[in-house]
Amino acid sequence: MTNLILTKIKNDIEESVDRYKSILAIPRKNDTLVEDIEAILLIVKEHEEINHEQLTTIIMETFGVSFNTAFNVRPILERANLLRQSNKIVKLTNMSENYLQTKDISYLSKGFIYSYFGFLELLYLIHKNAPKYNKDLFNEWVALYEERYGKRAKHTNRVQMSRINVYLVGFNLINKSEGKLVVNSEAFSKLDKIGDW
Repeated sequence: MTNLILTKIKNDIEESVDRYKSILAIPRKNDTLVEDIEAILLIVKEHEEINHEQLTTIIMETFGVSFNTAFNVRPILERANLLRQSNKIVKLTNMSENYLQTKDISYLSKGFIYSYFGFLELLYLIHKNAPKYNKDLFNEWVALYEERYGKRAKHTNRVQMSRINVYLVGFNLINKSEGKLVVNSEAFSKLDKIGDW
């Protein structure tokens, strides 16, 4: 199973060519990342005719965050295929509707994994190396970024890797086992069972 997962992740990296270079953080208020994403999806669901500006205002009030942080939530979730905008109205996608019906985290995580650089790469490196800490993978992770996009500031790479780690832990795709970081193979394999996104 280990080699199958490693091969699957490696193939997914090679096939996922059009990904965003970096990801911003989702505002945090609740105990888990999933609860925070769900809270945002519920705002959209409860306000059927909400536009981006209204969503931004509600997120600022609900999460106590700045305008820029709140404003960027829609594009983050849109890129992860959880929100869409049509005629200036923000709506849920089938993926987010399916999540709200089933509470299956795979519906939330799939879009992030395949839409943003670094998720698959970190999963690959963790599965390949079983490190004690993420920082043990930093140089290899940066090399994968630079191979595809070129150089960027070391601080930016650290922030990006840290954010991606928060998402992967929040989506239960990585955890600790016997003092080492491991990929949750069951959760990763489940992504394939989630339909086209």
